[in-house]
Amino acid sequence: MTFRALVRMTVLGLALVVSSRPVAAVAPPTERSARDTSWAFRFEKHGFSLRLPSSDWKKTSRKGRTDFYSHWLGSPMLFGVFSVRKQALEEFRETVKAARTTAGKQDDLLSRPAFHEEETASGGRRAHLTYYQKDTGGNQYLFVAQSFVWIKDKGLTVHSIFEGQGKMKSKAFQAREKAAFEKAARAIHRSVK
Repeated sequence: MTFRALVRMTVLGLALVVSSRPVAAVAPPTERSARDTSWAFRFEKHGFSLRLPSSDWKKTSRKGRTDFYSHWLGSPMLFGVFSVRKQALEEFRETVKAARTTAGKQDDLLSRPAFHEEETASGGRRAHLTYYQKDTGGNQYLFVAQSFVWIKDKGLTVHSIFEGQGKMKSKAFQAREKAAFEKAARAIHRSVK
């Protein structure tokens, strides 16, 4: 037997031994990085929660409402749960369709509404509607994100609204500001469980 044949036999033997053993799946680490300051808020009455992207997000002190706020370089970001309703999947779809229709009819839009819908890992649905609109209150623009999350096991639709108030004047800072708004809105939207 040549050396090369001996090496092949050894490699094949090791491959058979390795492939015949069950391989344990390794779960991703559950620990958050030290830089992650996100925090969860639980809506006890309805039995769901969401995660705010950083410790910079604060809960407002308004009675009867659950709203949150933060700032990115002086540009305000606001988030609130607009409604929580018992709905079947078909009712959820009708709610989302009506919101898309309403958003598309606004005459103060700076961009066409963007829409994304997906199924969650638990079989629920998430719909995200975003657009930029003109502002007459001293801001350069407003970024609006409406989120609809249907939580299958509870039969609930959570409708929330995110608003970013564009303050930056230069194109360079506006690009970073818009990216920060979109990232925060997407993170909160995807966290509703």
